[in-house]
Amino acid sequence: LAAAIGRNGVDDWIGLQSASLAGAPPALIVLGVILGVVFLTELTSNTASTAALVPILAAAAPGDQGWALTPLPPRALRLTAEQDELMTRFGLTRIGQLLEMPRALLAPRFGRLPALRLAQALGETGEAISPLEPPPRPAPATAGARR
Repeated sequence: LAAAIGRNGVDDWIGLQSASLAGAPPALIVLGVILGVVFLTELTSNTASTAALVPILAAAAPGDQGWALTPLPPRALRLTAEQDELMTRFGLTRIGQLLEMPRALLAPRFGRLPALRLAQALGETGEAISPLEPPPRPAPATAGARR
């Protein structure tokens, strides 16, 4: 079972899908993993379940997100249109190609933003996010007002 899961890429797919739970409360994530393990061990032996789940959990583990970024286009890094167009002219169509380049070469060729966004996507650099304020509520209509 574990070999079939690994051979068909199901472990990477499940790990990538579970990466979307990054903002979820840890208790909810743990509960989901526990329920998945309980379900799987009802169908297979404990050894087979462990062998199947270790690659899945390893794929979802924090700290090595580069593999998940490799197939994405550079515009997924929220670059300017000019930077995206320049990368396309250089034949850089996937973030994986940027990961293979020495970081020192990114800034002179494409500006500081691509290197910064790549570091943020990999979790190497923080990014301050300012929440948007909700729009003001319209004033309530008066009972005798006509629309």
